[in-house]
Amino acid sequence: MPALALGVWYWLLHGRHRRWTREPLPLAAEGSGAVEQRRPPSIFLDERVIDLVCANPRATWRTVMARTGLSDANSKKALTTARRKLRTEASATIEAGR
Repeated sequence: MPALALGVWYWLLHGRHRRWTREPLPLAAEGSGAVEQRRPPSIFLDERVIDLVCANPRATWRTVMARTGLSDANSKKALTTARRKLRTEASATIEAGR
């Protein structure tokens, strides 16, 4: 057991040591132009997921995974994003009607 603890301690220390001694990577070279930015998650939303949620509001991520071919993590993200988008659209419609 002490050998395992020593091995884990060394592994953690070695990993931190490598992070401390490495030089930081430059974000962009001076003459390279624009830096790539992350796209907002709504761009990754598939219309098929929105259609699934509209047709069945109780759809699960497994249903989305089976019908769209997305991985489990991506189907969870897409389902959450679709529900949020539909919720904001519904609340905007209610606010516009007041």
